[in-house]
Amino acid sequence: MNELSNKFYSFIEQTWTITEEQLNELKDKPQLSCIVSEEKDVVGIPETKFYSKLQIYGDSDGKNGFFLYLRFSRPENSSTIRAKYSFFIKSENYSIQFDNIFYPEKTTGWGDEICTVEKFFERNFISNGKCIIEMKGILIFEEINEMPKIVMESAVLSRALWEKDEKDFKIEIENEGNVMVHKNVISARSAYFEGMLKSGMKETITNSVKIIDFNLKTVKTAIEFFYDRNIFEFLNFDDAFDLLRFSDKYQIIDLQDKLELHLIYQLSPLTVCKLSNGSVYSNSIKLREICFGFLMICSKHSIPVENLQNLDKDFAAELFLKTFSPFD
Repeated sequence: MNELSNKFYSFIEQTWTITEEQLNELKDKPQLSCIVSEEKDVVGIPETKFYSKLQIYGDSDGKNGFFLYLRFSRPENSSTIRAKYSFFIKSENYSIQFDNIFYPEKTTGWGDEICTVEKFFERNFISNGKCIIEMKGILIFEEINEMPKIVMESAVLSRALWEKDEKDFKIEIENEGNVMVHKNVISARSAYFEGMLKSGMKETITNSVKIIDFNLKTVKTAIEFFYDRNIFEFLNFDDAFDLLRFSDKYQIIDLQDKLELHLIYQLSPLTVCKLSNGSVYSNSIKLREICFGFLMICSKHSIPVENLQNLDKDFAAELFLKTFSPFD
C-alpha cells in the first residue's frame, strides 16, 4: 500500500496516430460518427481500460466540428475516477487540459471540440498524411476496495528448494558475510550469472563469487526472490531502489519488472520526487519516464508536489525545459 497516501494514483499516456484518409472518411459521415484509439490498461486497476475518441458533431454555430474525448471501459460497479489529463497535437501547437470526474454509471466520456472540421483541414493538425494525438494524465481513485500490490505465489518446488541446505554456490559480500544459493536457481533467474557459470571462469571452479558494490541485505533479498518468497510486503523505498539497481546490473528481468511495478503502485504527489531520484539511482528507464510524465501533468494542472527541492538536479533541469517547451 502507498504508505504516504490513502488515494491511488495511476499515470496514463497514449500516442494515437490517425491517417489523413481516416479523417477524410470521418468528415463525410453523419453526426456522432467516430473513430477510437486502441484501449490501454489502467495500471493497478483490474478490468479498467482507457481510450480516446474523435467524434464529428455539430457545434454551437451549427457547423460540424471534431470533438476529442477520453473514455473508459470498465465494470459498472467500479470506482469513481478523478482525471486530470491533457491532449496535445504538436504539429499545430495545440493543447488542452481537463479536470473531470468519471462516474461508473453516469459518465461515458469527457472532452471538448478541437475546432470545426473545415478549420481542422486548413490548419496544421495533419502533417505528412497523419494526425498524431498525444494524451497524458493522472487518474485518482479514492474508493477502491484494496490498494494494488505485488503478490508472490510460492510453488511447492520453490519452497522445497528454499528449505534445503544443499545449496552449492556461495555469494561473498565484502566485510558482511555470505549467502548460499543453488547454481541452477541463480542461473535460471539471472542472465548475468547464467553466462558466468557457463563460461568456465574461476567462479565455476570455486563455486563462489564476490560482490563488493551491494550490501548483504540487498543480496539476501534478491536470493529470496529467486525462490519465490514474498519480498514486497514490507519493502521500503530505499531497499527497493538498491534491489532495482542490483537487478539491472545482474540482468534479473522478472525482479526488475516486479520492482518497477511495485514502485509505480506507490506513485503520488507525495512520493514522485523520491521515486524520480530512485529511478536515476537505480538506472530504471521505465520508472524514470513515468515519474517524468507524472510531474509534467502535476505542473500543467497545478497539483502540489512534496519535496520538489530535493529532486535530482539534472532531472529537474530537464523537467523545467520540457514544462516550458510542451511542443518540443
